Amino acid sequence: MLGHPGRHRGREVEQAAYAVATGAAVSVLAACAAVVQPRAGRALDAGRLTVRGGLTAGLLLAAAGLGCAMLPGLAGVLLGAALIGVGTGLITPLGFAALAASTPAERLGQTMGAPSWDANSETPAGRCWSPGWQRRRV
Repeated sequence: MLGHPGRHRGREVEQAAYAVATGAAVSVLAACAAVVQPRAGRALDAGRLTVRGGLTAGLLLAAAGLGCAMLPGLAGVLLGAALIGVGTGLITPLGFAALAASTPAERLGQTMGAPSWDANSETPAGRCWSPGWQRRRV
């Protein structure tokens, strides 16, 4: 006998609930970060926020979010995701601003991840390992 068919159904429902909870947590985190990032950048530009203060607050919020995410139940996970999202929303623009301020002007594009064109390259990043990468321009 294979067992009671209701047991398998219960596992499927439980797995679906975990999938929904995971999707909700990721969505809450992303939404909070998307709302906070532009506001943090504008606050830094206007002088209402310092890089050090914003990074400290962001790291503390992310740490609190990790603590909340360990609480039992969905509410702890969602609250943790919200706090981590707000912390990430603070850290990201302020970290990039600090990086840009400390980088020499001639290396700013490279530091920020912009592709650079080289006289001998066929693509912005140079020769790439894809089909046809050895073709030359005519």
